[in-house]
Amino acid sequence: MASLITLKIPVNLNEILKEWSKQAGCFSKEIPIETREIKYMSALMELFSLFARHHEELTNGNFVRIYRFFKDAGFTKRLSSEANISNRYAKLEHQEPFEK
Repeated sequence: MASLITLKIPVNLNEILKEWSKQAGCFSKEIPIETREIKYMSALMELFSLFARHHEELTNGNFVRIYRFFKDAGFTKRLSSEANISNRYAKLEHQEPFEK
């Protein structure tokens, strides 16, 4: 019988965002703007994917704020209405104010 092992790595949100911005940050003028935009959008999609996989770890207030950011950016249009984060947002959508 196989046991389930959960690996917990102590990484906080600030470290994730710092690493993400390093990877997405093609701010050199020598790099064509199209390349910078593609790299930025790819990194943003990876961040959205990370959020979708780990949304249970967030408080309701933080979850809603992050979801709204991605919704404003147009990323949530790609989600199925049956996706876990879509369902969670639908339940929380009108429940404000949220705890910090």
